[in-house]
Amino acid sequence: MKKYSIKIQKPGEVSNKDEQLAWRIASMASQDWSLTNSITEMVGNRIIDNAGVAVAAINREAVKIARSQAMQFENEQGATLIGLDHNKKFDCQWAAWANAVAVRELDFHDNIMSKETCHPGDCIPTILAVAQQKNCNGEDLVKAIATSYETQLRLSMSIALNPNRIDHVGHLGPAIASALGKLLKLDTETIYQAIQWSAHTSIFTRQGRKGQLSSWKAYAPGLVGKNAIDAIDRAIRGDTSPSPVWEGDYGIIPILVKKDNKDLSIELPEKDEARAGILGTFTKEHSAGYHGNSIIDLAFNVRKKIKDLKQIKKVNIYSKEYTHIVMGSGSNDKEKYSPLASRETLDHSAMYIFAVALEDGEWHHEKSYSDERKNRKETVELWNKIET
Repeated sequence: MKKYSIKIQKPGEVSNKDEQLAWRIASMASQDWSLTNSITEMVGNRIIDNAGVAVAAINREAVKIARSQAMQFENEQGATLIGLDHNKKFDCQWAAWANAVAVRELDFHDNIMSKETCHPGDCIPTILAVAQQKNCNGEDLVKAIATSYETQLRLSMSIALNPNRIDHVGHLGPAIASALGKLLKLDTETIYQAIQWSAHTSIFTRQGRKGQLSSWKAYAPGLVGKNAIDAIDRAIRGDTSPSPVWEGDYGIIPILVKKDNKDLSIELPEKDEARAGILGTFTKEHSAGYHGNSIIDLAFNVRKKIKDLKQIKKVNIYSKEYTHIVMGSGSNDKEKYSPLASRETLDHSAMYIFAVALEDGEWHHEKSYSDERKNRKETVELWNKIET
């Protein structure tokens, strides 16, 4: 692993391309390296995990809408849609869109917690769709997925987005672009241009995960995946992109993500080093925001020690700061206490999650969020006694 400084460009200054973050990532993506059994097995595990949570979400509204959109773009040489006959193929951009929504809908797949949090498995539907349409082999697919994980992990360890109220898919877009470059065996220059276009078009505000959450949370990975395919296509045809996208004096870092991002650096694998970042990611046991999984387990344990939940006067949950401000009462989102809130809001409400898990002693990806479940009088009373 080699550490590189990320130098912000001063007005009027011209930076060397080979010192730019996008070039370093593109170079990493274009290099060849040998797979290890542990990486191959873990990529297989993540594909299986994605498939499982996607099937569990197959009849949910957002998934049905995305699938119906994709079905308008049949392509005999394309990719399959989860939930449909595998003999039917669709354009890879739209297959990526629909399948990514299915994977993301239940908030039930993998995660990493670092300077920035993210769901790196969001990359798989897009990479797999392109691999199907381009008839790529298994080894190339595995290396591409590992490359996306590596890129997103390294960016997440280096550049904080959430403190600047920017959504974490800002790192997903360039990660997918780097992976598609690897999958298609493109040169560094082409990948470099695609990464910059993807980074530029993957920046969204954090409002998508604040207040009353919507289906945006499910659609976001598919959108940046579609953009990444477009970025690769444009770059292959010789088109260029905003440069340097991260370090330019009007770039992402100096303009949008100044907070918590001083004296930046990034560590990237060296030429022959395996892209093993995927080994540092974790799947979920429960269908809820990652911070909520430990809270559900905590409720299960506390439940054994309380005979009568009606005797509870107040619950204070002490957590890491990120949990407090994203899922807890520190978010100052009244919606996190409302039985009228959307499912997307409640799977990011530590207070709701703790109350239901404490009462039920179990967690279900649908039953725990049903209208009947969230409107029980005793649940609402307990729920409003909880703070982080």
